[in-house]
Amino acid sequence: DSIIGGLFQGQFDGNGYSIKNLSIDTNWATVHNIGLFSQIDGAAAVMKNVALENANIQALGSNYVGGLVGYSTAGSTTTNCYSTGTISGRTCTGGLVGRTSASSVTNSYSAAAVICGNMGAAGGLVGYAVGSITNCYATGDTTGGGNYTGGLVGQGSSVVIQNSYATGSVNGTSAVGGLVGGYFGAGNIINNCYATGNVNGVGGVGRVGGLVGFANNITVTNCYATGSASSAGTYVEGLIGYKANGSVANCYSTGSASGTTSIGGLIGLNLGGSGVNNCYATGAANGTGSVGGFIGNNASGIITNSYATGAVTSSGAAGGFAGLNTGTIDATNFWDTEKSGQASSAGGTGLTSAQIDAGQGTTGWDTTVWNLNCGKPELAWDENQNVMSVKINEQANSTSKYSMKYLGLDFNVAGGLNIDLSTASSALSAISTIDSAIEYLSGKQAILGANLNSLSGMLNSNSKKHDNLLSATSLLRDTDMAVESAKLMQQKIKQSMTTSILQQSKALHSNSIYQLLNL
Repeated sequence: DSIIGGLFQGQFDGNGYSIKNLSIDTNWATVHNIGLFSQIDGAAAVMKNVALENANIQALGSNYVGGLVGYSTAGSTTTNCYSTGTISGRTCTGGLVGRTSASSVTNSYSAAAVICGNMGAAGGLVGYAVGSITNCYATGDTTGGGNYTGGLVGQGSSVVIQNSYATGSVNGTSAVGGLVGGYFGAGNIINNCYATGNVNGVGGVGRVGGLVGFANNITVTNCYATGSASSAGTYVEGLIGYKANGSVANCYSTGSASGTTSIGGLIGLNLGGSGVNNCYATGAANGTGSVGGFIGNNASGIITNSYATGAVTSSGAAGGFAGLNTGTIDATNFWDTEKSGQASSAGGTGLTSAQIDAGQGTTGWDTTVWNLNCGKPELAWDENQNVMSVKINEQANSTSKYSMKYLGLDFNVAGGLNIDLSTASSALSAISTIDSAIEYLSGKQAILGANLNSLSGMLNSNSKKHDNLLSATSLLRDTDMAVESAKLMQQKIKQSMTTSILQQSKALHSNSIYQLLNL
């Protein structure tokens, strides 16, 4: 069983100390809620500042298995905690928490490897989540034998995930995602999140996504995925494999997607909702059925102000932007006819690489969302993004440690400059192309300069903090020396007084004896 069983309804503060080499090994199918704490319950229940290192939990017959907490319910909170090691369970298995229900996980992470049986819901941080996850990440590999496997969360229902990411590889059957395996219910939100690990699924229906495998009634904003997504089944994409209702905005994917049908650079199958807006995909899409550089099958719903530049291959319905479309994909969307290898698409406008690099196709696009001043469109929120690195006893805020995601060094002019100087007209065109490239480079240099200035400012700030710390340490040492010096002087005064008293006493006694002898 767990180390601390039953309901825990108080506060546990680890004070930054580490609990090392926790081992739980049980094969009892009737024993559930496995972790250092079996179950925490209620708004007063708080886990904080707990470090769980090199845990080894083997509970393949149990439900709700986590490194720190098996089951977190009724408003309980887990904050500023982390786990490493290996966590194995039957269902609802997470690196830190097995299942949350109307509870929150904040400023926490897991580097544990997670293995879940064929009942599903395996997540690098939380197996099954209901509530909220904020400022968290997972870096371990996640393997699920059933449905719903995700790098951060296996399965979510009415859960809000913000400012979080996952970097481990994810392997499962159906509904597999780099960040979340599957989403159900209302109020599902993913905001400012990303996934970089490779994602693989098997089975007749893959529903594999670089960010989310299966999504129902979900709002996704300011997110991206970079790992490859592959499956022997359908609904495979760089960001979301299968989307039913909900919306996707200001997102992108750079990873490849491969499967059978409904394969897309950003979305595999879209079944409607309030739309897909201001997004792009640059990864390759490969399959045997409906395959598109941006979306494999837009069954319903509206797509606007988006583009795709990845290669598209299929023995079936293939399109540079969309493979199939019975919804709405208007002319505000475009694809690269040269890189995709596709001259046609079920929606959108085809442009050459040079036209895209020159900024064509973006008329009417929102300049507060897009940076349209340096060639190929880029999302404004992404250019100066910082990646938080939450550590134990360290709050995820503006003063926390972080690393720059990148410094704006994407100087690739896709497809080359395509310069032709054979005629006067082509030479004039070449000048225009070179001017556009120079403008693009100048924009990148400005971004680099701004980021370097920001980095220099932070280095100066850290240097001042270091100097202040040294000064404080020196002051403490000087204070200690003053105290010890005072003690030494006190001892010398006492010693001097004692010597003086002894001498006076000796003289007094000697005079008394002389007086007696004279008598």
